[in-house]
Amino acid sequence: MIWVFGAVFMVVLALAAWAGTGRLGEMPEPVDDRPRAFIPDLPFGEKFVKQLRLPTVSVGYERTQVDRFVAEAERQPPPGPPQFDIVGGGYDMQAVDAVVNRIAEDLGLRFGQPAAGLVAGLEAPSPANPTPADASGTLQMRNNGGVHLDSKD
Repeated sequence: MIWVFGAVFMVVLALAAWAGTGRLGEMPEPVDDRPRAFIPDLPFGEKFVKQLRLPTVSVGYERTQVDRFVAEAERQPPPGPPQFDIVGGGYDMQAVDAVVNRIAEDLGLRFGQPAAGLVAGLEAPSPANPTPADASGTLQMRNNGGVHLDSKD
């Protein structure tokens, strides 16, 4: 009886190895069904903002903060790089980062410089509460200077 189990085991292993070679067909290419942003190929300004479409995803940048940043950048250049809260149902982070980079390029901004008023070698004091909580008590994550905190959605 043990020989029967051994033979069945060897046949199963051989079929698995044969299937692993791809002779039973291959998996189809994955479908990217993420919503696409529409970032107009225009200089940053009123027409750019009117045509801009940012998709919402399950985890992304806070929509009102992004909208406020774009509206303020249209009126006057931003003083530094934006920091958006990361929330459920926010704007796609990659699309927003592309828009922020476009704004910086078109307005001739360089966000890599230290903030005005800081002496070289000295850092700004750290906030008293590094993990802010909203009214419900849930912790909010903050974007750390344009670094993506999540991988693909």
